[in-house]
Amino acid sequence: MEFKMENLAEKNACTDCADVALNIFAKPFQTALALLSLLEHCRDHMGTVWLQYEPYGSKFDAVSPYVIYHYLTEETDVPCRVFQPEYWLSLEPPDPARLEDTAYRHSIRYQYAFEHSQSKKLFIMHNDIFVKKNLLGDMLAHMDGAFAVGRVGQCWNCPAKYGEVTQEAMGRGPCTPDTYADFRPDYAQLCELYKSAGRRKLRVRFYDLAYGGIFEKQPFPLPECRVNEWALLLDLEQTRPLTRPFGSGDYVGAFHAAAGFAWIPPFPGLGICTRRGSGRSILTSADICCILSAAEKWDRKNTRSRKTGR
Repeated sequence: MEFKMENLAEKNACTDCADVALNIFAKPFQTALALLSLLEHCRDHMGTVWLQYEPYGSKFDAVSPYVIYHYLTEETDVPCRVFQPEYWLSLEPPDPARLEDTAYRHSIRYQYAFEHSQSKKLFIMHNDIFVKKNLLGDMLAHMDGAFAVGRVGQCWNCPAKYGEVTQEAMGRGPCTPDTYADFRPDYAQLCELYKSAGRRKLRVRFYDLAYGGIFEKQPFPLPECRVNEWALLLDLEQTRPLTRPFGSGDYVGAFHAAAGFAWIPPFPGLGICTRRGSGRSILTSADICCILSAAEKWDRKNTRSRKTGR
């Protein structure tokens, strides 16, 4: 199936603003707080707000989750679009056999906004954050050619966060989101990081099945390295042509069996990268390809295991 893509440069010439996308399941008060605090601090940089409501709400909500939509459209000048998909994917990886079904594909988190936004940039955020400053303006200012800006790493699941583990496995201090570009273990050290954490019974998420051939060839980025989408700014001109359904990169909001391999699209040979708020370059195109390969291999293995009951 062939998918057409609009010319963003013709549609929206604004270089200092971004559309905003949220995926919403219940939490009407948190959603209101997230959007109103963003509006208070970042209004000058906000384009259209895209609200994607899951098809099944919570019976425990005291008010309708659509309250914030009515407020935005009736009490503010913020353009707002609402989309409710036909399917609820919960926390499951999408079924590859059904992705040519547009209704099914649009049930993936943020996917409708990712495909339909006419802005050059898209800001993805969780509906339970509290914005205290003009983070959108700061992220736009630091983009400078990067395909994404956001905080990197699910460090709470990673053995490299523990100093005693990294000291034993590599003879150095722990990794952090600010220093992880310089934290590059070889394959043996990567395996030892997980073994050491296991011996200490520390909280880590193990990726034994994803090791075969993927991290052995390229152990960096570590399994938990990701661009976190709780506050993530994307350059749509760079990412959309290379991300499904237009390219081969994975869907922005898709869950995986290996949840640590969150979305970082494959940009081989293009030399484009992500950035943190400090503006520091953090991933190379080769690193990005490694993450995608590991995620796909893990998903295939996990899917077979579920089908066979092993």
